[in-house]
Amino acid sequence: MHPKRAITAFYPFRWLSYSLFIVSACWL
Repeated sequence: MHPKRAITAFYPFRWLSYSLFIVSACWL
């Protein structure tokens, strides 16, 4: 498994964490 492929696979989860953080910040 290439590191680049692992990063691309992990990227959507990173975006999800960021959006969740922004949403919780807005709710506060």
